[in-house]
Amino acid sequence: MNRPLGALGFAGGLSVAGLLLARRWFTVATVRGHSMNPTLLDGQRVIAVRRARYRTGEVIVFWTPSGSGVPGDPDHRVKRVVAVGGEPRPEMFAGSALPAVIPADQLAVAGDNTARSEDSRHLGYVPLTAVLGRVRVR
Repeated sequence: MNRPLGALGFAGGLSVAGLLLARRWFTVATVRGHSMNPTLLDGQRVIAVRRARYRTGEVIVFWTPSGSGVPGDPDHRVKRVVAVGGEPRPEMFAGSALPAVIPADQLAVAGDNTARSEDSRHLGYVPLTAVLGRVRVR
């Protein structure tokens, strides 16, 4: 006896499951501002892939830790990893109140255009739980 599979059917159910899995591993983000110039441009869309580990030099997308409080400011940032857990604080952050060694579950980030970047100097270290993924497609 055949039973109806519902409105979606079997193939539709697989498609929905595939979309849900894709959303778990992939994030599409729009670059806002000029902090990543010349690597990434304002308004450029990128795809980020979630990973278990991140390395110095990779560009990542992450949730803003507490929001900047500026109306219309994005809830995510796109920055380059400048140090990972266990590494010493980068020289560019000298004089800040940040710990001298990056905590094991956090990353130090900065924009490629450091003069125009709101980065770890302002936001603090980024917890790995806030990272949405590594930028793979530009």
